[in-house]
Amino acid sequence: MTLILINEFSDTNCPVTKLVYDLGEWVSQDKGQSVVQLNLGTKYRPGGLGWIRVLSLLIMHLITPYRLFYHRIKCMISKSKMTVIVTTLPPFIHWTTVLFCKLIQVKVILWYMDAHPEIEIRKLRSKSFFRLANILSILERFFIPQFDEIVTLDEGMAELLSKSTGVSRSKIRISSPWATFVSPTTILRQPVLSKNRPLRLVYAGNYGQAHDLAPLADMLKEIVPLTPIELVGMGMNNTSAKRFEKNFADIGNLTLTVYPRFESVSHLVTELAKFDLGIVSLNADYLGIASPSKAFTYISQGLPILYIGPQKTLSDSLVKTGYGYNLESFTASLSTQFPVLSKANTHAKDPKHDSMSVFLEVLNAHES
Repeated sequence: MTLILINEFSDTNCPVTKLVYDLGEWVSQDKGQSVVQLNLGTKYRPGGLGWIRVLSLLIMHLITPYRLFYHRIKCMISKSKMTVIVTTLPPFIHWTTVLFCKLIQVKVILWYMDAHPEIEIRKLRSKSFFRLANILSILERFFIPQFDEIVTLDEGMAELLSKSTGVSRSKIRISSPWATFVSPTTILRQPVLSKNRPLRLVYAGNYGQAHDLAPLADMLKEIVPLTPIELVGMGMNNTSAKRFEKNFADIGNLTLTVYPRFESVSHLVTELAKFDLGIVSLNADYLGIASPSKAFTYISQGLPILYIGPQKTLSDSLVKTGYGYNLESFTASLSTQFPVLSKANTHAKDPKHDSMSVFLEVLNAHES
């Protein structure tokens, strides 16, 4: 069988691209199958759609059918089955892909990561473009059921996709995003309160509308009498950095630093080991729209997570299994020490094997 993986970028500094390339490598090694990565070979450009990225998006929509047709012919000549996995980046590429795959009679699997076009639908409705939003919603409800299998990142995303498109929840599988840089010797650390050393917190990644750290700021005001705090933001653009800093501007006994974007994700990851807790945030309105994947990146470097967000997410499940705190558990016995983590001093968890196994089960089912 030949597996075709469709994704926007070739640059593995993009978290989605790194996951896609990991999957391709795993399938190639485990099943000995041919894996083809279809993308534009473009550099990762985080944060919005600049004109270059819009142009790249249009080009990819135009050339993807031709590339799929080319590989379909090759597979027919070699008498090999062909299966396609497509992500949701660039936006709407899953529509183009599923439509053409049905025309050439190829199995197609949706790897639903960023919730396009649900993000665009909500933005249009917020600006009163209801007719256009309704058209996108109708098209999504038409295209999504055409997929042979659907894989999402967490339960919240699976439930929202099922509700918004009418697809049976039983058709949607969950494969958690795994850490992209893992040290197998890392031990999860137990954070400790002390007046002799600052508590070091880190927030890595962009800070936008999907995130809300105001509850964290309120909680830190309670902690500063107990211990000095160092809070560091990493990997943000200038607009995000200003929004991030605004949350914590009036907290005394807190040192706030924002680092610029790192050219290399591996450079950012090596910095994480210096901290006590890694912050994960999700605005409740974005449950099912986004699924922060940084939790396992923190854990892979020995940091417990501090999660500020709703239930039914990956981070929520990690907190419940002892890999970190939510705001409630974090403040439960704050007058003396942090609550003891059940997974402290154990090897850091990485779900890569379990997550990959979901895809292997799907591919095996379609191979038979």
